Amino acid sequence: MNKRRTLSSSLASIFLNAEIDMPKVLAPMLCGAPSAARASSMMRPAGVTTMRGCPCVNPAGAAHALLKRRFIDKLAPWTETLLDDGLKWMYCSANWKENVHLPKTYARDLMAAAGRDKELYKAWSDGSWDVAKGAVLADVCDSDKQIITLESIGDFHVPGNFGFLSGDWGTASPSVVYLALRCLNPFGRFPRGSLILLDEVSSADPDDLSVGLQWSPSYLADRINEMCDLHNIRNRVGCIDNARGLGDETVLTELAKYGLSFVRPNKGRAENLALMRELLFNSKENNGRPGMWVTSRCTNWIETVPTLPRDPNRPDLPATVNAVDHAYDASAYAVSYELPILRQRETTMY
Repeated sequence: MNKRRTLSSSLASIFLNAEIDMPKVLAPMLCGAPSAARASSMMRPAGVTTMRGCPCVNPAGAAHALLKRRFIDKLAPWTETLLDDGLKWMYCSANWKENVHLPKTYARDLMAAAGRDKELYKAWSDGSWDVAKGAVLADVCDSDKQIITLESIGDFHVPGNFGFLSGDWGTASPSVVYLALRCLNPFGRFPRGSLILLDEVSSADPDDLSVGLQWSPSYLADRINEMCDLHNIRNRVGCIDNARGLGDETVLTELAKYGLSFVRPNKGRAENLALMRELLFNSKENNGRPGMWVTSRCTNWIETVPTLPRDPNRPDLPATVNAVDHAYDASAYAVSYELPILRQRETTMY
């Protein structure tokens, strides 16, 4: 599709393959750019008062995460809905079984097109947008069991619970920082050794989680301190990766000026992934071993980590190129964070 020609044409309707066209051409027009900008770039033919865009999509495509967040999660099927930007949308769900004109071999052909991948075939066949095709954590993530509300935890300011911060610094890329809780003793339904991500600070652009809002270290520090104040966290210690944007030790030094005591994280990719997978597996299976849970306040984690793709060259590791991995990195550092030595077993960090 020629972008210049499309945006200058007089069109009443646009039908597009979102997997191909939306990420490259029409994402700004249909998925988050200001309505005025979209409207001004399209000229209606004479006598046409309403223009229509019709993305035709399957799950597990290149724009899967964008489309799911923008449309699927917000729209009830076959119901006209007004989104935040003032545009009307309707999600028209369907699958191939409703098309009586398809050949009898279609199911077999569809399985072949999916490369005999049963997970991908199910997504295409059922129109399921919950698929995490190729995701490195897909088999150990279960939102129904691992995503919890902060209120369901209760008062976590008790002896044996250690609160700390874990973050990934960025400027053009987002900064993401978590308030995490490590249970040094059994705590309610959480076994000893469990990790809970309580809350999140993120500088990601809400319309594109791969883009940062250019926060300075001082502005990030203010947001972190606001989060800690909200949850009555006094001792503000943890780890943060400062590889993106500023020089050696600069981020740690700047954040320390605002009462935030950070050290560098443990950055073993394979080791951190293995630790996180073990915790998530345990919470999914509810097997009484240390697990990992995430509250609904951690929206960046929920939207990006369960669908984080594999590294095409190292399928046993998460991707680092063209992947929205900032929330994953911040939480992976939390998984491997070495807690400061406590003087007494009963000491609490609040």
